[in-house]
Amino acid sequence: MHRLLSAPFVHRGGGTESAPPDVPREKAPVHLYFSDKTGEYLTAERRVIEVPDDAVRFGKVLLENLLHGPQADHLRAIPEGTRVRSLLLTREGVAYVDLTREVVTEHWGGVRGEVLTIYSVVNTLCLNVPQIKGARILVDGDEVDTLAGHVDLRFPFGPNMLIVR
Repeated sequence: MHRLLSAPFVHRGGGTESAPPDVPREKAPVHLYFSDKTGEYLTAERRVIEVPDDAVRFGKVLLENLLHGPQADHLRAIPEGTRVRSLLLTREGVAYVDLTREVVTEHWGGVRGEVLTIYSVVNTLCLNVPQIKGARILVDGDEVDTLAGHVDLRFPFGPNMLIVR
């Protein structure tokens, strides 16, 4: 594991942030990416949520909705109990998603399982937030090589529609 030391971040989205009560937020449809019943592909679940005007807050709201799990007949692609510690966004559009340790310790493993977990996060962010072009996953503030020994996490991922059905 490597500690992320520095990067040209635009904004850090940690903690709970909300708009003042007198400022209404617009609602918009978004797509969250969960595993299908076979565990082979991701499938989009449409939701309508309040959209913050800040890309980092929007990304965090999306991830929190994703981590609450599916509402339709889909499966989690991210281990239950995983939480978002923070979300950082670089000027180049790379989101650094800092998740809690459960994403590793509770992961069921396998190459396909790791791929679905990664792209559940990446597709949900990149395909809903125009400012986010790619994403990297951190665990408890540290860079990790893999989630369960298979997929190299040392570089950012862009969205992948080839695993969506």
